[in-house]
Amino acid sequence: MKKGQAWSIDAMVGVFLFVMIIISVIAFSVSQTHNSDMANLKQEGEELFSALRDKLNVINERKIDPALLETLNDEGYESLKNFTGISSDFCIYFVDENDNLVFLDELGEMVGIGSSKVLINGTPCNST
Repeated sequence: MKKGQAWSIDAMVGVFLFVMIIISVIAFSVSQTHNSDMANLKQEGEELFSALRDKLNVINERKIDPALLETLNDEGYESLKNFTGISSDFCIYFVDENDNLVFLDELGEMVGIGSSKVLINGTPCNST
């Protein structure tokens, strides 16, 4: 082998360290983005709950007003999304004290009010 074509151990270690640093930086930035997204979703969830409780009075003393809930459903998801100012897709659904899903219709098909992009137990949120 010619002298100019051989890789020295120093060069191989340098390339290895460079690649490891690049991978670490990428992994860290992806992790930070994910954490930021989760924090934003949590904040929007709290804002949605506050809007349902304070502005719309759907929730009072841990009880749901069925008439107001039906009004929300009739007005539609986009109207509710605009009113609350939430930018992410969401679904309002309920569970009982045993964590069983509570359906919003008598047929047991409508799991919630919200975006059909959101799945609850594999069923689109506003499926009817």
